[in-house]
Amino acid sequence: MIYVSKIINEEHYTVMHTEETDISFQKTAWSEEKREQNLLNAFTLCKEAGIKAEANLAVVGFNQDDLSCREVFGPDPNVIEKIPGNILITESDVCLMAWAADCCLVALAGDDGKVIAVLHASVKTFKNGVIDLAMAEMRKRGVKDIVAYVGICAGACCYEYSEEDAKVDFADWPGFVLWSPTPGKVKLDLQGAVRASLRRQGAAQVFRIFPELVNSCNICARDGEKYIFPSYRREKGKNGQYGLFICKK
Repeated sequence: MIYVSKIINEEHYTVMHTEETDISFQKTAWSEEKREQNLLNAFTLCKEAGIKAEANLAVVGFNQDDLSCREVFGPDPNVIEKIPGNILITESDVCLMAWAADCCLVALAGDDGKVIAVLHASVKTFKNGVIDLAMAEMRKRGVKDIVAYVGICAGACCYEYSEEDAKVDFADWPGFVLWSPTPGKVKLDLQGAVRASLRRQGAAQVFRIFPELVNSCNICARDGEKYIFPSYRREKGKNGQYGLFICKK
């Protein structure tokens, strides 16, 4: 097994975004044995990154109909089943993890890591205000300066979407709805809209975790002939998901 990840080491916290390693906890798709292997993959990546996550990890279990923010006070006692909601936030030393198939993951750090959070932004959760809620929860805890780290996701090059649905789901973000050659379809720039929303909500800094990738698309990004990231759409559900971790030092 080759473990690959992008690590951002700040003075007070570490952010890690996985690449080719399977990190999914998708109950409907994987057996418990498979999910346990993916949890081991996560711990191995964290160890290589210097993150003390084993027995100190909380994983968001995104249900796209449950937008809630969950405050984490200690490790998740049943990590494979995950914590409900689409946002985890903590002032503790627990390592937070979010995971996705083709959606956008975001890590937040406030006031030099006093408060940290992760969130899962799909088109649905983004439309319903997941960015606004996460930023509000940070500020509710007294945070003034928020730094955001935005992961890869399905890019505008590959993310085809219903034109009629886009009028509703991206009504506030028309600049991120792009033309598609397919009749009745458009292409969505989800990551661009997420970054713009973070700036609108007053994030002091917004970083792309993979700035070297022009379109940050997990579906088509390659290193030579090899795909860099897993993609549910590209693999038609056969491949795993990528993860985003943040923890205090």
